[in-house]
Amino acid sequence: MIWTGIAVGFTIMIISLYPSFKDMGIEMGKAIPKEMAKAFNMDMSSWQEVSGYYKTYFGFHIIIILSIFACSFGASIVSKEEKDRTSEFLLTKPISRKAIFLTKVLALMCYISFSFLAQTMILVLMIFAVVSNDVNWNHIIEMHINGYVLCLFFGAAGLLLSQAVMGVKNYMGPVVGIVMGTYFLHAIGSAIDDANWISKCSPFHYLGVDDFSPLSILIIMLLALIFLYTGFNIFKRKDIGA
Repeated sequence: MIWTGIAVGFTIMIISLYPSFKDMGIEMGKAIPKEMAKAFNMDMSSWQEVSGYYKTYFGFHIIIILSIFACSFGASIVSKEEKDRTSEFLLTKPISRKAIFLTKVLALMCYISFSFLAQTMILVLMIFAVVSNDVNWNHIIEMHINGYVLCLFFGAAGLLLSQAVMGVKNYMGPVVGIVMGTYFLHAIGSAIDDANWISKCSPFHYLGVDDFSPLSILIIMLLALIFLYTGFNIFKRKDIGA
């Protein structure tokens, strides 16, 4: 749970600093190039309200941390049975591959949900403890729903990766590449108007910190289910080494 601890610690730090930073947003915004601000969700003119300040850090730091955790855990939760040489013992039991796979997926969803819930609860407690002005809770809730769906998506992507790519001992490199690569597609497309089409190749474009679209959530969740279904079909047919 190291990644969860990092996300929680970062949340505590940034909300603790809010009283000191809320009045500095406009001046800081003048010193940052407009393209960079657009790429990293830095709307510093909105820092007077905590959700406007928080989205700057949630949209890049926190959601990236939790997405990497979700994707790496998804990549290891099934493949580690082969890596740890426990697959032969597991498959000799009176249990089907379907049951094994579904159990692993359920565990993956539970771990992702627990991590995201822990970070969200700490955020709420810190806001009550530190923030004295009005809070746009609707904005925070929408932001977190988008972030949670992104984590589920990357968890499913990591699981598919582990089934589609064989012989990888450590998936952390590919996982970081997937998460950071898709984020920077979004960042580049957001920063450069002529390259806006690039951002549409990234899930971060559809589940951002400012927009909330139930249709986008439905589509991303459908993609996650397709990833899981594809991963299951590969798992069901492949030879599993002991």
